[in-house]
Amino acid sequence: MNRLTRIAAAACLAWPVHGQAPCTLGVARDATGHPVEGAALRFYPAQSPARGSDSGAAHASTGRSRRDGRFRFDVTADRGCLVAEHRDAGSAIVWVEADVPRVVTLAPPATLRTSNGSSADWFVLYADDEGRRCRLPDANGPSIQLPFGQYQVLVRLDGSFALHDLELKPGSTRALSPPRSPSPRLETRGRALGRVAPLGFDDVELPIDGHSVAVPETDRIAEVVEDVRQGPCTARLVHWYDGRSELRRLSSPEVSFSKIALRGQLDDVEIESIDASGDAPEIRSRSGIDADSFAWFVPVQKPHQAFVRIRRPGTAPIVLRQPPPPELVVQFEPEARLSIRVLGADGVLESPAEVVVDQAPFGNLTTNRHTNQRGEAEFDGLSPGTTQLRVKHGSFRTAERRIELEPGHQRILIELEPGLTLEGTVAREGRPVPNAIVELRDPTDPESTRLVTSDARGVFRFRGLSDGSFTLFAWLDVGADTWSARISEVSPSESVRVVLELEDPPLPGRR
Repeated sequence: MNRLTRIAAAACLAWPVHGQAPCTLGVARDATGHPVEGAALRFYPAQSPARGSDSGAAHASTGRSRRDGRFRFDVTADRGCLVAEHRDAGSAIVWVEADVPRVVTLAPPATLRTSNGSSADWFVLYADDEGRRCRLPDANGPSIQLPFGQYQVLVRLDGSFALHDLELKPGSTRALSPPRSPSPRLETRGRALGRVAPLGFDDVELPIDGHSVAVPETDRIAEVVEDVRQGPCTARLVHWYDGRSELRRLSSPEVSFSKIALRGQLDDVEIESIDASGDAPEIRSRSGIDADSFAWFVPVQKPHQAFVRIRRPGTAPIVLRQPPPPELVVQFEPEARLSIRVLGADGVLESPAEVVVDQAPFGNLTTNRHTNQRGEAEFDGLSPGTTQLRVKHGSFRTAERRIELEPGHQRILIELEPGLTLEGTVAREGRPVPNAIVELRDPTDPESTRLVTSDARGVFRFRGLSDGSFTLFAWLDVGADTWSARISEVSPSESVRVVLELEDPPLPGRR
């Protein structure tokens, strides 16, 4: 067991029990490899690949490194970015996964400033070529400092916007010029809400003027949000828009409304109408209740591609495929509960398994939990019907099962099967490399990426693999330099030798 693995066992106890927050852990070092004491650490959750999220400031978890540089603190998500800052050692930002040890090497921060010295609003997204994104806190002023890395930065200056793709080096300074002309304005049929920004910045509030809103020029997909009213009802339309096109007026679709009457207690009822089409504005609506008829009015658009989802605590979610009739009475049914017990070899699990419950027929509802020390995971608020189960564990093959879920409480036992092992060594300049980060990716399943660290002899192992071909990355930060390697095709049950080379710039997709 190498040093970082010992940290995992001691600090996280290797068991994030049900209901307990995951943690991030590792070692903070300076450019010379010495441990950094008192580094301020902040964790920000990764954004969803499908849509951005609010500024990370509201969701940050914080911690501080100890005298030996080690750190461990609870976080709010399984994946995200970790920012480390120290007055003397500098700063760093790295991608992390919960309960996976990480070496964080600090270096002098980079500086961004406006070319004319004017104060600006800075909206920062830490991003890479693999599509991973993490929103950092917003800032205001003539300049900001960031750890070295890849970013997308949206700058608002004097009512105009500019989006920059930046790769910042340690200690570098970049001067960003304001747009040459004011940001163009986009006309909407409904009331513009002023949220128009590249994907990942969808919480940025931009200047609005009734039915007109400023648009940042960008070749990325941007969101344009507007409210369209019909009688007592309002539908919120989300348009996907390319800011570089010649389009200057949105063509909003006509939206009709269906009346859905509810039987029973109406407290805490939520109704969402979602248009899942890729070539039309998406509807996001939570309509208000009609006090006279105790009914909800739900916007309807592109009936064959939309659905309505109705939720109430203690009952199963109701999903209505469009088009609903002009008036529909809904009766709530009892929810389904599911208890899953996972067994490994000899009926024992040495660490938690991840259990995923996928109810795609009910509006793509996916829930995941980690098993507790007894190998159990509990799910409630499910819809009765066809349900897909997946169980993932680092030492076993992924197990999948399709079940018919009934109302009430149902118990399932899943036994995991041992998988194959991929073993190898990491070397640099002919010597074994301890504490190198080794990453294994399955090209057919981007969500199955695994990370381990090499031990004192440079040895690493990935267990629980299926047959197939994988891509392997390895890297090590030595001072301000990065040594890395990539092997495009490796197979389980073979021995792999990974030779690190000095990369400038680092291999694409490593960070």
